[in-house]
Amino acid sequence: MITRIELVNYMSHRHTVLEPAEGLTVLTGPNNCGKSAVADALRTVCGLNRGDYMVRHGEKAASVTVATGEGEAVTWTRNRDTVSWTLSGRDVHRDTPEDLQDKLRLPLVKAEGAGAEFSVHLADQKQPLFLLGMPPSAPAVFFSAASDARHFITMRQAHKQRTQALKDAAKRLRGELEAVDRLLGILEPVPAMTGQVEDLEARFEQLRGALEQDRRLAGLCAALAQGQAQAARLGRERDLLGHLPAPLALADGRPLERLLASLQACRADLECQQGRHAALARLQPPPALADAGALERLWRRLAAQALEAGRLAQEAQCLRSLPVPPTPKDPLPLQALTARLHKARAEAQAAQAGLGCLGPLREPPALQDPAPLARCIDQLVGAGRRVQELRGEAASLDEELAGFLGEARAWLAGHGTCPTCGQALDEAALLGGGVHGH
Repeated sequence: MITRIELVNYMSHRHTVLEPAEGLTVLTGPNNCGKSAVADALRTVCGLNRGDYMVRHGEKAASVTVATGEGEAVTWTRNRDTVSWTLSGRDVHRDTPEDLQDKLRLPLVKAEGAGAEFSVHLADQKQPLFLLGMPPSAPAVFFSAASDARHFITMRQAHKQRTQALKDAAKRLRGELEAVDRLLGILEPVPAMTGQVEDLEARFEQLRGALEQDRRLAGLCAALAQGQAQAARLGRERDLLGHLPAPLALADGRPLERLLASLQACRADLECQQGRHAALARLQPPPALADAGALERLWRRLAAQALEAGRLAQEAQCLRSLPVPPTPKDPLPLQALTARLHKARAEAQAAQAGLGCLGPLREPPALQDPAPLARCIDQLVGAGRRVQELRGEAASLDEELAGFLGEARAWLAGHGTCPTCGQALDEAALLGGGVHGH
């Protein structure tokens, strides 16, 4: 493929460099701006033009350089009356080099057995399209050569295969996009369930704090009962001591003072405990703690679902590299996953309803490890990005397919009849491979 054309003092071009892009390159501009000179320069490099008319007026020499994608470079130079070529650094100072077309790949096509030559690469500006302006004998001679007809058939088959490959790729990408959309639809309730799990964990920690407070109250009740028993014992001792005669004068009364102080402290503590007991007696007994096993099972199911989502994402990435769409898998695992998600949601709702009567709790709980849930969220974000990439690839393939179909329709609009058999052509026969008189 030609990648660079440089014209120096060639006709109206003082110094012009063209770098054609891959695919179709179109030169546009007003009349007499040098468009036809570019095609004439290619004919000159191929050795199809003679004379000195191509040297720019007032100049002594002109040159045309053509570079190809295969790394070849061919330069044609006319200096006064001398014509020469430079082929990849090798100078040829004579007629057209024998290996010139090995570099340019723009030769004349020779009809086998007829001796006629046809230029299928370059044409004059005001001549009709290839073979259309020639007498009927010329197309007959050209198409009588089996090799030339085979080239056209091969080109048509290659175009059909490429079009079908693009259609298959677009279909495969749409299937992958639908599969990812279905997976995202299944995993859509997971963020909402995350908040519910956090609420349940907070309620559980509140219940744990209430249980600890209840234990402290039970300890206080036990201490109160012990104080009441001690007070009753001291009361009995006091009654017994009341019948005794007057005590003898004691040498030291400090132990008795300490005993009295202790009795007074016990009485004060007893009154305090009695008041606390009376206040606590009005409270209802604490409710029974709910089983945390359901919450643990729910968390394990969410972790298993996150692992399943990662496995499905890896599987989708592996299936994307396959050239042929795979056989659809059994939808029963997805249905089972959906059933498990619905069951988990029902269990979470039941657990929330059961814990709703426990009331507000104070101390925050020790948080569980959020790493599995964070990985699940990251995988969901990655799956969303993958969906956007697949949509972009599908749109690109649709645009490329539309471009191919547009080129085919444009060619069909300019060629209403088949150049081989003369019958009318339509889009179905051209793109669908229909047979029309062959």
